[in-house]
Amino acid sequence: MTRIGELNRILTLQMRQSTVDAEGRDNEVWFPIGSIRANINPLTARDFMLAGQSAELITHQITVRFRKDLATVPVAGGTQSGHNLRLLEGTRVFAIHSVIHDQERRRWLILLCVELEPV
Repeated sequence: MTRIGELNRILTLQMRQSTVDAEGRDNEVWFPIGSIRANINPLTARDFMLAGQSAELITHQITVRFRKDLATVPVAGGTQSGHNLRLLEGTRVFAIHSVIHDQERRRWLILLCVELEPV
């Protein structure tokens, strides 16, 4: 169970927007949509082995208070949420791989993230 005092980091929540330039190429632009308090936990070697089943290597577990925009599952053909969001802490970038509802009580979300190369 997470305690509110454990949310000791302030991260920037960003949303991806895809645009097409004049030559028809896709451009990916990230816009800040707010800040969010979080607890960041790097995964242990054991966690890496368990997460090794996925195509991406999950590197961090980030716990946040429940937010509807983070909890929404991407819908095919619709406005996507969750996977078109990412978190920043300084120059660190965390891509959200999956979202787990902690005990389905709408209190906490556990975000399984991949830390990307710094921006």
